[in-house]
Amino acid sequence: MRWRRVALPALLAAVLLVLVYIGGCLIPCVYNQPALEAELRRDLQSGSSSEYVDGYLAGKKISHSFAEKDRRIYGLIPDVCVTGPVSWSIALVFSFDENKRLAGLEVKGVGTGP
Repeated sequence: MRWRRVALPALLAAVLLVLVYIGGCLIPCVYNQPALEAELRRDLQSGSSSEYVDGYLAGKKISHSFAEKDRRIYGLIPDVCVTGPVSWSIALVFSFDENKRLAGLEVKGVGTGP
C-alpha cells in the first residue's frame, strides 16, 4: 500500500513531463526569420553608418554590441521559438567597412539545448 503513495505521484510527474515535452514540440515557431531579414535589409541600406545601425537596433530593443576590432555589430533576439528541448534565437551580424559604413548583414537561427 505504501508503494502506491510513492509510485502514483512519480508516474503522474513522468506523464506530465512527457506531455510538456510533446507540447513544446507541437508549438509552431511564429517568428519569421526571412521576414526579419527582409525588414533589416529594407531599413538598413548598404552604406548606413554604424551609429545609425546602433540606434536602429536600440530602438527595436535588440540586444547588441559593437566589436571595434572586427568592425562588426553582433545582435541577438533570444528565445523566439521552442521546439521540444531546443530553444531558438536569431543571431545578427552586421559587417562594416573601414569607414564604419554597413557592408553586409547576416541573419541566422541558433538553437540551444541538450
